[in-house]
Amino acid sequence: MTTSNVTLTTHLLAKRGNTSVSSTYTGLVGELVVDTDLNAVRVQDGATAGGFLIGNDVPQTVLSSNVTLANADRGKHFYADGTVRSITIPFNANLALPIGTEMQIIANAAGVVRVEPMASNVGLFLAGNSTSVARVVGNYGVATVLKVDTNTWYINGTGIT
Repeated sequence: MTTSNVTLTTHLLAKRGNTSVSSTYTGLVGELVVDTDLNAVRVQDGATAGGFLIGNDVPQTVLSSNVTLANADRGKHFYADGTVRSITIPFNANLALPIGTEMQIIANAAGVVRVEPMASNVGLFLAGNSTSVARVVGNYGVATVLKVDTNTWYINGTGIT
């Protein structure tokens, strides 16, 4: 692999919420890969096997009220600080979020976030548990919510009840 020492600046329009992301990498570049699914650029620097990822940040939405997930929420993390809030997962017929849609939830201090399906036919499963019910991300809890099928979501993390 031939390498060159360059400075690379990317400016991407993130699919996750249509926010722009700018990143700069300076170093050896042997390979440049644009990943349209992640909306990211991976730089193989010629020295390390893993490379360097540019443009894969997780934008924050502060939960100032209860929300029903929207397309603009894809790939974000929700942050609750000191308040009880709810995040509702919509029925696929109301909003067809693509399979693979992922969001993260952070409940800081006294913040508690209730994650609940909009309808009884929307499954929300805690990883390792076969019961679909609303879940609570408790104090200092961290959770990831992932859509795996048309109306099936999984939640995993720490501090979930």
